Formats: sequence, C-alpha cells, structure tokens
Amino acid sequence: MSTLKNRVIEAMAAAKESGHEVIDVSKKCNVSVQAVYAWLDPLEPMSWLRADSILGLAELSGLSPWYINDGAGEKVLRYAKNKFQNNTLAVMEPMDIRDQAKMPGIGRTLAEPDEGTNGKK
Repeated sequence: MSTLKNRVIEAMAAAKESGHEVIDVSKKCNVSVQAVYAWLDPLEPMSWLRADSILGLAELSGLSPWYINDGAGEKVLRYAKNKFQNNTLAVMEPMDIRDQAKMPGIGRTLAEPDEGTNGKK
C-alpha cells in the first residue's frame, strides 16, 4: 500500500508532466516553496496534508483528492456518464495534451450525419 508521501510525490510528478512548476504548486496549495520541496524530500516524514493543499495538488495533477489523501477510490477522477464515455476517457488519459484537445472535434464528426445521407448511416 502506498503512503501519503508516495502519493504526493506521484501527484507532483503528474503536475510537473502537465507543465506546472514548484512555484505553481506552492501558490495553488497555499504553502511555501520550501514546503513543496519538503514534500518531495524522501527523508522528510509526512503524516498529513491540509485539505486546501490536497485539493490544489489534485487540480494541478489531475489525480483524485481522495486518492492523494488516503489512496481510496479511483486514482483519476472521471466524469463519465456511461461505459462508452468512460472508455473514451481511458483512451484519452495517456494521450499528449495537444492530442486530447482534438477529441471534441472527433466526437462532433462522429455524431454529425454525413452529407447526402439524410441522417442515415
């Protein structure tokens, strides 16, 4: 089972992968830059984290705040209404952010009828 420290380091890596620096995390989590570096220090113990820090870290990393806090629930929050949307989100998750931005256009293309078919596929 992972520790809070491991999950925070994982969330920090995800935030960095999304383009966020330590200063961004410190501002969003209402802590000092030194505090963020302490989170990343494997020798610095961590037994709890303030709720606003968990929520800020979740927002920047894309990980669920429940997962960060205690390892419960889904690692990544998905706002899917059905299994098809959930599958789409699962496909998008590992994609580069630039490719993810193309997905709404792809979805509209799939949902719109072809010209000349009178709406029939």
